[in-house]
Amino acid sequence: MKAIVTGASGFIGSRLVAKLVSGGYKVAAIGRKRQSQILDFRKRFLEGATYIEVDLDEINRLEEILLLEGFHGKALKFFFHLAWGGRCKLSDLDVDSQSKNVARTVDTYNLAGSLGAERYIFSGTMEEAFGEKYTMLDYKVESKYNRHVVYALAKIAARNALRIEYRKGTPDILFGTNSHVMGPGDDKDSFLQMALLKMLQGENVSMSSGEQIFDVINVSDCAEAYVRIAESGINLSSYWIGSGSPKQLRDYVIEMNQMYPNSSICFGSQPFNDVVLEKSIFSTELLAKDTGFYPYLSFSDSVLELAEYLKSVILP
Repeated sequence: MKAIVTGASGFIGSRLVAKLVSGGYKVAAIGRKRQSQILDFRKRFLEGATYIEVDLDEINRLEEILLLEGFHGKALKFFFHLAWGGRCKLSDLDVDSQSKNVARTVDTYNLAGSLGAERYIFSGTMEEAFGEKYTMLDYKVESKYNRHVVYALAKIAARNALRIEYRKGTPDILFGTNSHVMGPGDDKDSFLQMALLKMLQGENVSMSSGEQIFDVINVSDCAEAYVRIAESGINLSSYWIGSGSPKQLRDYVIEMNQMYPNSSICFGSQPFNDVVLEKSIFSTELLAKDTGFYPYLSFSDSVLELAEYLKSVILP
């Protein structure tokens, strides 16, 4: 059995590659970076896969390489699309770069069909839930702001484009939507990671009241969920990948502070001017029902893993 993963050098993508390889799949790991540029921590998760350095804007070249490498035909089961780029960061306010991501999504879906893949799995983000709420705001009276909104709307547009592109005889499409993914090897400036780093350094943490609902899943569990979705998910279904137990953001921060108590948490010292998500949005019932997936690692497990990683690569 064979599988293709775009965004394979990324935080989640590299873990997904490792899960697939350990599950007996022959994997083509697609990434824009040269292998020498990939974080050393992530490189080990690509062992056993065929790494292909290519930009998705060169879709014809990618198809030629995959054909030469034998990633086509009846043995090709899954095409996972995790690749997503911004002008400066993964998530930014650059409309042009985010629009290109939508076009690349359609291109990779058509490529999956040309190669004979059975199923195409799209990786979404919890930011889409915020994006949907932003489209319903009355901007004559609202002044809310989220720096991820253009990224989120591009993800939503890509989903809609895939649904339009789908027809019988083309690969199945399955959608995953991640809660906040946590673990070692993340190079983004996520709030919880930065808060944990401050706690490890004995610095105080300033934040909003933290009353908004949030959810966290370990990166290893997230990768496992994608494999389960590919293997057992129902065509055209959308699955939320999370802990199944969302809670207020402040509760996560308090739990970290109890584990590393050398800092003070200044709740309410920072303003909060964003939309608020309901707990029901984070439901993982459909994921559990269709795939049997339940997360294995707790939030405290994720914190411990991440703390050890931060100590080894950032702190003296």
